[in-house]
Amino acid sequence: DWAVCQEFTELAELTQWASEARYPGEWPVPTRAQAHHTLRQARSVLDAVTRDLRARGLPEIETP
Repeated sequence: DWAVCQEFTELAELTQWASEARYPGEWPVPTRAQAHHTLRQARSVLDAVTRDLRARGLPEIETP
């Protein structure tokens, strides 16, 4: 019943970026627009997780 699971049902795009960053290979260089879009998506997921934690009285995630 976590809201983040309801709000973000498909996160394959973020998974792709995480995999590419973690493993060396011949990955295409992202465009500036792709990077901005992915960053906005990741921040939205983080905000949703933070709301879920707060709703359950758990400590929030510290972000830089």
